[in-house]
Formats: sequence, C-alpha cells, structure tokens
Amino acid sequence: MSLIKSAWEIALEKTEHIQVDEQKIAKNAKRQEGRKLAADFLHNFDVTFEQTKKKLGMFKGEEKKQVIEGIVMAFLDNVSLPRNDQYKQEFAKVIQLSTLIGSKEVEQLTQQLLQFFEQYLAQQKQLTERLKQQYQPKLEQKQAQLAQQYGDDFVLKAEQDPEFIKMLDENLKQLDAQYGQVVTNAKDQIKRMFKID
Repeated sequence: MSLIKSAWEIALEKTEHIQVDEQKIAKNAKRQEGRKLAADFLHNFDVTFEQTKKKLGMFKGEEKKQVIEGIVMAFLDNVSLPRNDQYKQEFAKVIQLSTLIGSKEVEQLTQQLLQFFEQYLAQQKQLTERLKQQYQPKLEQKQAQLAQQYGDDFVLKAEQDPEFIKMLDENLKQLDAQYGQVVTNAKDQIKRMFKID
C-alpha cells in the first residue's frame, strides 16, 4: 500500500530543485528603485530635477547602472504619441529625465522625438481638415435633408455625423500605426543601448 502524500510534501518535492538567483533579485530591486525615482520626478510636482539627480548620485558602480536602467524603463513607459498640444508640458519632464540617464544618444533621440511629435500633430490636423473638405458635399446633402425635417436653422457639423467620425477614426488609426512604428523603433533602439529586455 502506497503512502498518500500531503499537498505540502508534493509542493516541496516539486520546488526542491529550484534555485534562487540572488543577483537577479538584487538587480530587479535596483531597477525598481530607478523606476520609483523617475516616477516621483515625473508625477510629483514637489520633486525637482536637482533632488532626483542628487538621489541618483548616491548610487555608485553597478548599482547606479541598474538604477539608471530602471529610469530608462520608466522613461520608455512615458514615450508615446501625443493626443493633443498639451503633451509639451508633460513631455518637458520626460526630456529632463533623458538628461538624467546620462546618454547623449538618448538626449538626441528625445529631441528628435519632440520634433517628430510636432510633425505628427500637424499631420493629424491636416488629415482631419482634408477629410472634412472631402466629406463636405455629403454633409451638405445630409444637412439639407435634416433641415426639411427639423427646420432651416438646423446645422450639422462633421464632428456630429457618425459616418464622418467613423471615416476619420479609420484614417487616424492608419496615421497612428505609421507614426507609432517610428516611436516603437526608437524605444527598441534605446532598449538595445541599455541591454534591457
């Protein structure tokens, strides 16, 4: 007759060959400190660049490298296509964070991204205006039909028409995909520079 093992004994048998990688745990802990340092700077108005730089200066050697990797990870999390012109205020701190990383390449790439975002928003506006012009005859036709139904003072704007909104969304998604790929490539380049997986 075989003995019935408890769940505890089975779990111990399954985990007895697992070894803990202390270095990996320490590395991840320092990366988390870097992420927290970056998050405090980006999201807490009371935390200044100088304070953040001073805290980073407290780390030395390999620990500092790992903390910077965490800062890079937080930096990458905060780089994405802007939704409107308000991004400049938020992105100003991301730019400062790029100088904290200590890589001229990252700083240059960040400046290029800033210009790229300006171009993206301009393209977005141009696309919207072009589509409005293209849709105008159809909009006027719909407005005439609705004016007969609701009176002559009825005004229909493109932004109110579901058909226009759907067409605009589809075109903006294509634009986002094109520009988003460039952002993804830039982020991948930075990950390779810092050997972040």
